[in-house]
Amino acid sequence: AGAAAPLLLAAIGLAIGPAAGPILALTAQAARPEARALAFGVFFALYYAVFGGGPALAGLLRDVTADAAVPAFAAAAMMGAALALYALFRAIRPVVPPA
Repeated sequence: AGAAAPLLLAAIGLAIGPAAGPILALTAQAARPEARALAFGVFFALYYAVFGGGPALAGLLRDVTADAAVPAFAAAAMMGAALALYALFRAIRPVVPPA
């Protein structure tokens, strides 16, 4: 029973960890080569702003609603929004095979 939690966390990390590469690839696909440095700068600025502010927002939601499940539902809603935005990105910029 003591080893189950670390193994579960390792499995979750292995399942969701590789997503960072494709997310960064989307940024590279969306920007022209001459604007990629700026695109990555904006991407990482927003990423770390959300990364830093997300836990505070989750705590605020918990305090305001007095329900410990609300931060988890908010995180699920953000994941759903990310999937919807990914679908929109693909609809606007379909994958073009290299020549």
